[in-house]
Amino acid sequence: MFIISLFTSLLYVCVSGKEDKVCDSDLGCFRIHEPFVPRLPTLPKKIDVKFKLHTRDNPDEPQHLSIWNIDSIRDSYFNSSRPTKFVVHGFLDDTNVDWIEDMKNAILFRDDVNMFLVDWSSSSQTLDYTQAAADIRVVGAKLARFIIFLRFLTRADEKDMHIIGHSLGSHVAGYAGERLNGRLGRITGLDPAYPFFEDKPPEVRLDTTDAIFVDVIHTDADANHKLGFGMDQAIGHLDFYPNGGQEQPGCGNDLFDYMADHGVIAGGTNYVVCNHQRAIWLFIESVNSDCTWKSYPCGSWKDFKDGKCLTCGSTGCFKMGYDADKNDLPTGARVDQRLFLTTSDRDPYCHEEIHHVKVNIGKNKDATTEEAEEMFVKLKGEVAQSDSVNVLSHRSNTKIKPGDSYGFVIGSRQPLGAIRSMDIRWVPREESWYMDWYSSLMGWLNEEPPSCVFLEKVEVSTAGEKECERFEFNCGAQELLSKQTETIQIGACK
Repeated sequence: MFIISLFTSLLYVCVSGKEDKVCDSDLGCFRIHEPFVPRLPTLPKKIDVKFKLHTRDNPDEPQHLSIWNIDSIRDSYFNSSRPTKFVVHGFLDDTNVDWIEDMKNAILFRDDVNMFLVDWSSSSQTLDYTQAAADIRVVGAKLARFIIFLRFLTRADEKDMHIIGHSLGSHVAGYAGERLNGRLGRITGLDPAYPFFEDKPPEVRLDTTDAIFVDVIHTDADANHKLGFGMDQAIGHLDFYPNGGQEQPGCGNDLFDYMADHGVIAGGTNYVVCNHQRAIWLFIESVNSDCTWKSYPCGSWKDFKDGKCLTCGSTGCFKMGYDADKNDLPTGARVDQRLFLTTSDRDPYCHEEIHHVKVNIGKNKDATTEEAEEMFVKLKGEVAQSDSVNVLSHRSNTKIKPGDSYGFVIGSRQPLGAIRSMDIRWVPREESWYMDWYSSLMGWLNEEPPSCVFLEKVEVSTAGEKECERFEFNCGAQELLSKQTETIQIGACK
């Protein structure tokens, strides 16, 4: 083919130590300079990016398409009249991981699309994260080149294309979108990677100029950059922060529990990446879910937990996940629009309702000051009840002090109806295993009663479109013994 010969004849790679760059005649040059990753990308010809096509005609066996083989595209099941999806994995992954298979199957079950799995494992599967982060500039350029080639051969429209990227794959999507001058219809970033990308200029990371619509789900963010792998910075038109975007329910379990359930290696891996991968599983569930995935605009997770954002307000609420592009967006880019919601600790994750609970601790003279490790709360309504939720972060120490109030949010998988009661149980933090054993022994001998606090009032507010429904429990000074579940009734607590 003439075009193939032309591309082949023009291809060259040069490395210049003086200018610190690698170049490709088709992709251009990539240099080391601020604010990009301080590492030269691998030679473009050594970065192998594969495009594996799945459709409803070949859901299980992929067709390998390449711009160097025009027949591979013309003889494939690719149909330019269908929407096209690209899924891009992140660091250490490839297209054989379970979540990519699950996402591909979920989307093909729902929609008749061209589904490309973008495999850049030749660069991603390395222990050198810095090098992988540098290489994604080339990966993004190759993805953009492939899209241009598809358009040239098939007249496919970029507006009908959607790139879904996880971690570093989110920024791969951003680089591809930038080269396409923002003509892509949509980019979804699933917990975009933060090392080398947080607080960087738009040209370094995924941003709103890379596609007509950019939505981002944050599940492992850490504003202090100490524990999380994902970005805290809002970088899309809509940025969703499930459970605050940092710690996800069910991901704080003990490491040994993970190993017991999944084996030493898989269990250890799942423990480390649980929060980072939760964005993936939330998105996959949203593909064929009837749940609303309603997310509320708020300035911060703290404000949301404090009950300051329990309505959709003037901004409006937005649906997170696969149908985020169905939201009614005002004209113009929406930057730094943070949206919050709660999810469950296991599949199905989606919550239909969100409730704010405010607990007031009485000033009883006998009330003790205790450092709480866990506090479990379950709401019971006329129609249904919520899960029992640990409302304290495993990374925080909260002292239950007389006269203080504590606010938190609890979601429910279905509407509860009018709230009628609440179960509550709190567990004090033990100083050591010895103190835990000693306290248990003394309790068994009845020589040391359980520690207690006194509950004065509980307020429950169910979030709504324009207003919230409030329920109040006036308890006076009801005693709450540690490690014991108490049921609080609506009206007078007892």
